[in-house]
Amino acid sequence: LREVIQTRESRWWRFFTTADTYDGDRLSFDRELLRRFYLEEGFADFTVVSAAAELTPDRSAFVITFVVNEGARYRFGAIDIASELPGVEAEDYRDYIVTEEGDWYDSRQVEETILDVTEEIGARGVSFVAVEPQVTRSREDLSIAVTYRIVEGPRVYVERIDITGNSRTLDRVIRRNVRIAEGDAFNAAKIRRSRTLIQNLRFFSRVDINESPGDSPDRIILNIDVEEESTGELTFGGGYSSSEGPSGQVSIRERNLLGRGQDLLLRFSLSGRSQNIDLSFTEPYFLNRDFAAGFDIFNRSREYRNSAFDREELGFSLRGGYQLSEYLRHSIAYTLENQEVVPYAGASRTIREQAGKALLSQIDQSFLYDRRETTPTSTIGGYFARYSLGVTGLIGDREWVRQTVSGGYYLQMWDDWILSALAEIGHIFSYGDDSIRIADRFFLGGNSFRGFEIAGMGPRDVRSDTALGGNMLYKGTVEMEFPIGLPNELGIKGRVFSIAGTVRDVDVSGDDDIVDSGAMRASAGFGVSWGSPFGPIRIDFARALLKEPYDETEALSFGFGTIF
Repeated sequence: LREVIQTRESRWWRFFTTADTYDGDRLSFDRELLRRFYLEEGFADFTVVSAAAELTPDRSAFVITFVVNEGARYRFGAIDIASELPGVEAEDYRDYIVTEEGDWYDSRQVEETILDVTEEIGARGVSFVAVEPQVTRSREDLSIAVTYRIVEGPRVYVERIDITGNSRTLDRVIRRNVRIAEGDAFNAAKIRRSRTLIQNLRFFSRVDINESPGDSPDRIILNIDVEEESTGELTFGGGYSSSEGPSGQVSIRERNLLGRGQDLLLRFSLSGRSQNIDLSFTEPYFLNRDFAAGFDIFNRSREYRNSAFDREELGFSLRGGYQLSEYLRHSIAYTLENQEVVPYAGASRTIREQAGKALLSQIDQSFLYDRRETTPTSTIGGYFARYSLGVTGLIGDREWVRQTVSGGYYLQMWDDWILSALAEIGHIFSYGDDSIRIADRFFLGGNSFRGFEIAGMGPRDVRSDTALGGNMLYKGTVEMEFPIGLPNELGIKGRVFSIAGTVRDVDVSGDDDIVDSGAMRASAGFGVSWGSPFGPIRIDFARALLKEPYDETEALSFGFGTIF
């Protein structure tokens, strides 16, 4: 119960928070948090008898005492759904009921069912709908039966949409994220979606949408009240990881340039393996249309130590993206860059033959269907699917096609227990006379395949012990994230994971020193992450379960860093 409320006992590690300072308003909110918690656990009769604060004898601190009456614990009884609207069949929406007979009563599941059914009915073009739970409580067998009644809601239209609190951000930046227009029928699902989209702009610390009466009984006024936060950022970052070594970053960014929602970023980053300079600009509503357009200018250098070469890139890209539907987005980009491969002394013949500069002209497009549910720290549910296609050869020295398909599913098993399953497949092939160069191939290892070093698996030149990458990649990951029993406020979580996949099919023939078995690799392990006040810290221990004799493994990987 101490984890449920916001008030915290005084401890030495809480010097970054005021949760251990007495606050009467917070105490009132704690009563509500306790009530919600018990209702979600089946205690439908729960009440907070009192919440008292008493000074200690030396008057240096308060002692907080909550007195509660839990009452009996109930289970769900019979669950049903009924419709009183012509043309709306109740059975069409039964699959959207998340409450199940025999489970412990959970008020959160009842609310979730009401929202899901209401949104689905609205998505099918039916207006003026309300879903009302009819609850029948039995104290004899401690059960609560629920019937979800689909009834006609009040016929109300949106008369006007008022926006307040935006002293800097232009009205149109907010209005283009509102999914309901003046004159439309009132739709609670669209209003909730609008609030989410406005919050996702990350321009405001608070977004409230309230209704007030209009000029007639069937009219309402939507009041969107926002509180702006700073969108300019001057950040300095630093850290250390087993994959990159020491790293540092300086960036200047304005996410809401001139209040128009434009994003301008200049970033300098340096690590043990890479040095990057990036300038990017994004206009989210190009030519007053729902089309995000932007450009990037970059100068990047990276060391591929396991493959015995450095890659340097200088170029620019033009990009754009738009929504095909509420959750499906299409993006397209054109990149022109001068790329140089610089082999190390002692590099294999295959890599030395690819030394020098090349001009790369690439067109990329991708489709992303995203139904993930996220919090500021993690993904807690939903799924996504992405397809990407890259083609070179319009001009320049490369002629290849690269495709990748990836997806993931997240399931909240219990509170703070998140099960995720991710998969990725990639393939690149040449349609010209040249083979795929090493700078364009797929590599796996390090953070992308824990248990193996960076580029530690796949085709390899055994004479020079250098990784060559491959033209085909496939990988699947299953991971469970869970609390480890420490206070939630510390932000320390554990995880167990298993990964399987490989990278294969290097198109180099006639060299007996090159091995490419194409065999499946697998690893498993556990890790701990801490969202510390100084930045995220991650430690993973993994063991390679399936590997080839020439693969390079890594049991421990870690990283920490911060931005301040």
